[in-house]
Amino acid sequence: RKLGRPKHYKERNVSDAALQMQGEANMLYATGDYAKAADVLVEVVRIAPSLTDSYHTLGLVHEALGNAEKAMEFLMIAAHVQARDYPLWLTVADRCETLGNHVRAAYCLTKCIRYSPDEDINPELLFRRADAYANMGEKKKAMRDI
Repeated sequence: RKLGRPKHYKERNVSDAALQMQGEANMLYATGDYAKAADVLVEVVRIAPSLTDSYHTLGLVHEALGNAEKAMEFLMIAAHVQARDYPLWLTVADRCETLGNHVRAAYCLTKCIRYSPDEDINPELLFRRADAYANMGEKKKAMRDI
């Protein structure tokens, strides 16, 4: 018996219909039909909530539609569903910093530091987190990272 979480869609019991709809939504996104892609992706999320790609693509769709806040929300959900995805956490941290959401930026940067592929902690991430803490008014936490 395998221990831990299943890592492949087939092991997660994701239906073929959900995967097919995900592919259709990706094609709609690629062709620029963002509104229809968003509708299909919402249905995919309803059918298969464990399918990380749906949340990620929804974030990209809303970004293309100009809904930066909603895009960040969906990317945050995707990052939580696929928790150890360092590049995704970094992307979400960048979006949070751009939107001025320092609380979430600090949270995402903490996840980046935790799941960093390097053995040594990246000092840039520490400085960015310290900056987010300073912007929140958390001077003690900011000084801890410097």
